[in-house]
Amino acid sequence: MSRPKVSVSIITYNQSDYIGEAIESALAQQTDFPVRLHIGDDFSSDGTREILRDYAARYPGQITLNLQPSRPEGIAGRVNNIANLKSCEGEYIALLDGDDFWTDPHKLQEQVDFLDTNPGHAGAAHDCIVLDAETGEALDPTIGGRSPLGLPDHPIDIAQGELLDRQTFQTSSFIFRRRDLAFPQWFERVYSADYAIFLMIAGHGPIRFVPQVQSVYRHHGGSTMAQTSQPDWARRFVADWPIFFEQFPATATFRQRMALLRARRIAAFADRKWLIAASASAQLVMQDPAALWRLFEDRWKNRT
Repeated sequence: MSRPKVSVSIITYNQSDYIGEAIESALAQQTDFPVRLHIGDDFSSDGTREILRDYAARYPGQITLNLQPSRPEGIAGRVNNIANLKSCEGEYIALLDGDDFWTDPHKLQEQVDFLDTNPGHAGAAHDCIVLDAETGEALDPTIGGRSPLGLPDHPIDIAQGELLDRQTFQTSSFIFRRRDLAFPQWFERVYSADYAIFLMIAGHGPIRFVPQVQSVYRHHGGSTMAQTSQPDWARRFVADWPIFFEQFPATATFRQRMALLRARRIAAFADRKWLIAASASAQLVMQDPAALWRLFEDRWKNRT
């Protein structure tokens, strides 16, 4: 197979129930350029590896496997993710989580056509359906519809400073130029690898988002998000957002600074660090007086 124009980076861990559908959706892409799948497995033990080896044997010219020999310490999946991304050879890298899948066979062609003719844009993304894995039902709204700023009814360009505020698109919808991806030391320390990648890429130009649904984000009990409690989510937020503010100053908007204070308060209460919780609460009220009422509402909900 000739050098691919697009490398599809698929990362997986114990997703034997879903990985086949992800791979099939990538293989079903109809393009006028070569596409290669790079699949990184983080030492799965549920039969995922056997499925991957079977696909690699059937599609030797289209699939490259990167199988981790063990599950390393540190942030789960980070070594696997970096190794898989570094193995990609295409002009573009399209991201696809092993428990998601693409629904439009023309997705890659449309995104690449746009980026080829718009060199000033750094990436492209689209909307997606949220699927309840247990019931098989689509959940409302879509990822784009859940954005704090709402879902646009037309294509929009998202600048680096708007990415955290908008939160319009999901990882498996994103494609970007490989040359723009770097692996700075701080990348190994953040929990939100997807946001880190979005922000790094957006430093090279805006990201074009289209409100067209072209993929499915599967929500299930085994997903990272589903297994993350609110206090754990807050702790990760508190760890990551100061790094993002330092590396990408445009992201330190009022909305995100308030979000960081709220996360710091939640994490501090959970960890019984009362002085930090009180300080975060006081800063919230000083910067946003309406937050005082929300604080009382939160405490009342926690008591009932």
